[in-house]
Amino acid sequence: MVLAESKTDRGLQARIEQAQHDENCIRFALTLVMFIGGFAVSGLGYCSVLHPEFFDSTAPTLVKLFCAVALGSLICTIVFLCCWWWYRKTSNRLYHECRQLVMDAIHERLRSCPKPQFVQTLDFSLPVPSVEQKRASAVR
Repeated sequence: MVLAESKTDRGLQARIEQAQHDENCIRFALTLVMFIGGFAVSGLGYCSVLHPEFFDSTAPTLVKLFCAVALGSLICTIVFLCCWWWYRKTSNRLYHECRQLVMDAIHERLRSCPKPQFVQTLDFSLPVPSVEQKRASAVR
């Protein structure tokens, strides 16, 4: 981004920063919801093992609460995963646009540089005898 400094580049950089911020927020929310869902599932496990009336016909209030929290966290996890996927797709598109901008700037700089000129160097390698010379020297 330093190679080509213009208004569009600054706008692209601001959009990339915003997309990264949004993606990090969604990832934090997803982590939090999964943690709460894990807590609800472990609470259901606790109720099933240690609650004496768990297998009766009526479900205790604690089990209903843990089931509601687990279901809510499952729904939120699915929604947040879809949002995170969308933000990730947006970030990848912006990264591709940034890579294209940098490559265009590099190509423009390379076009403005003078072309290298061919310089002939001295050849200090040893002469290699040809096949005919080898045969002639072998016959002698």
